[in-house]
Amino acid sequence: MTIRARLALGGRSTYAGVSHLDRLVESIDGFWGWKFKFVDDLTFDVFIDIEGTDKEYGEYIREKIQNLLDYLAIICNMGFYIQQFEITLRPRIGVGIFPGSWINNLRHVTPEEIKNIQAILSTDKKSFLAARGLNQSYIENCMPSRLSMLWAATEQVFRSKPKPLLTKDEINQILESAKKVESLKNDPDRLDKLKNAISDPSRLPLKSRNLSIAENIASTMNISVESAYSNLSKASKLRGKNVHQLSDDWDDIREAEKFLQDALLSYLKRQNDD
Repeated sequence: MTIRARLALGGRSTYAGVSHLDRLVESIDGFWGWKFKFVDDLTFDVFIDIEGTDKEYGEYIREKIQNLLDYLAIICNMGFYIQQFEITLRPRIGVGIFPGSWINNLRHVTPEEIKNIQAILSTDKKSFLAARGLNQSYIENCMPSRLSMLWAATEQVFRSKPKPLLTKDEINQILESAKKVESLKNDPDRLDKLKNAISDPSRLPLKSRNLSIAENIASTMNISVESAYSNLSKASKLRGKNVHQLSDDWDDIREAEKFLQDALLSYLKRQNDD
C-alpha cells in the first residue's frame, strides 16, 4: 500500500509574510522513513510505502502525518495542513501510480458576466453577503473555519425577523398573574426582567432561529423544510462543536459545508434569474 499526501503551508496570522518550504522539506526528507518532496513555496508531498493493504492502518498514518504537521507548526511558528490524501493498493508485482494533482483551469470571464454580478451585488445586500461569505470560506484552509464563515453568511442571508410567541394580551395576563406571586409582587426589578424576556421575540420567538432559516432555504432550493432543517441542524451542531473542541469530523463537516455553499449559491442564482 502506498500513501501520498499533499501538505500545504498556512500561516500564523493574517500578517504573515512569504515563507519558503525548500530548506524545511530537505531537512525532514527521510524522517520516519518517509519521502518528502518539495512542490512549490506553499506545498510539499510525502510518499509512504507500507506493507499490507489495511486501509484502517492508512487512516492511522494520516493521523501520524497530522501529528508531524503539529510538531512542525510549533517549531516553525507556522501552520500546516493536509490538502490531499490518497491511498493506493499496489499489486505484488507492478508499479503504484499516483494520479497527478488536481488542476482547475479557470475559464474565460467576459466583461458582461462581471457587470451582471456587479449589478446584483450592488443592489441586493443579501446577495453581496452571500458572495462575500462564499469567497471568505473559499480562502480558509481549515474546514471548521470554512464552515463558520459559511454559517455566518447563511444566517445573514436567510434569517427572518422573529415573530413573538405571545400576543400582547397574553403577555399582560402573564404579568398580572406574576404580580400575585408572593415572591415577585414586591420585587419590581425581577418583574421588569420577566416582562422584557417574554416581550422580546428574539428571546422567546414563535419559531426557532434554525427553523426560520430552514424554511427560507427550503423555498430557495426547492427542497422540503424537513430536509433543509435536518441539514442545517447538523451544520449548526458541527459549527458549535468545533468552536469549543478540536475534532476530526471531516466527512460530516465537508457535507455541511457543501449544503451551506449550495444554499448560498442557490440564492445568488435566484437573484440572477429574477
